[in-house]
Amino acid sequence: MRESLLQYIDLVATLTFQNQGYAYMDALKQTLRQNNNLLVVRDLQKAFVETLKDLQLEFWQALAQCITDKYPELPKPSEAPTAEVVDRYYSATRDNRWYGLYYDLGFVQGSVYIELDHRFYCGYYCDAQSHPTAHAWLTTLTQNVVNNGVGSGGLLWRYTTELNMKNPSDEDLMVLNEPVKRAQAVERMADDLYGLWVEARALYAAQG
Repeated sequence: MRESLLQYIDLVATLTFQNQGYAYMDALKQTLRQNNNLLVVRDLQKAFVETLKDLQLEFWQALAQCITDKYPELPKPSEAPTAEVVDRYYSATRDNRWYGLYYDLGFVQGSVYIELDHRFYCGYYCDAQSHPTAHAWLTTLTQNVVNNGVGSGGLLWRYTTELNMKNPSDEDLMVLNEPVKRAQAVERMADDLYGLWVEARALYAAQG
């Protein structure tokens, strides 16, 4: 792998100063056909995905820890982040890859959560069939809280970061890989989750 990485670095260096148009692409294709460069790139693609898995798991773990440390009044999440749930995000079908951190509201049936589709989003959750009164109350709350939409359960969701885990940009990769930037993103997300919990709690208290 070390030799493969060194070979890939040489490949990038060779093409760094090329025109980014057709000449660049043609030079890239020709270089890939030399020696075993195609095999090197294929291995690097696999390693890239595995690295994304590691970074996403570290991100989830940092987020869960930040919420625990900064907002101890929140309960523990219903499920802790694991390598298995992150692997499912990259390998499972769309309907089976969901994972999120769910925290019981406590004062009423339901939860606040952070989940991941392409991007991370937070919101309220409550099972309408099991807890119709609490769901109706959260539905009313949804209408008065800033959101990006409502989910299939009729309750709000809103984006909590610009990070795109499905197709990460160069900036996204820097945020994931640099501890300071990652910590800043994690704290903003923790604050967003807690903000939803505070809004629900305040309204519940006001209604007596």
